[in-house]
Amino acid sequence: MRKLIYQGFILTNNKGLTDSWSLSIGGQTRTGSLFELRRQINFYCELGVLPPNRNTIQTKVNATPLKQRTSSRRNTTK
Repeated sequence: MRKLIYQGFILTNNKGLTDSWSLSIGGQTRTGSLFELRRQINFYCELGVLPPNRNTIQTKVNATPLKQRTSSRRNTTK
C-alpha cells in the first residue's frame, strides 16, 4: 500500500493501479487518478466545497435522454 501526503491530505493506493487512489475529504471518500484527486484537493482548499464527482456527472448525462428535435415547419412539396 502506498501513501502520499498532499497539502495535509492523505492519498492511499491499495491496489497499485494508477486509477485506484483514494482520498477522504470533506466527509466523503473519493477514488480516482492521482491527478484528479489533487485537483479536487486544490478546489476544496480554494473554495471550501468539493466539485461534483465525475461518475455522478456521467450517470446523470446517461440517465437523461436527449430531447428529440421537433420542427415547427411542415415539409411542403411543390
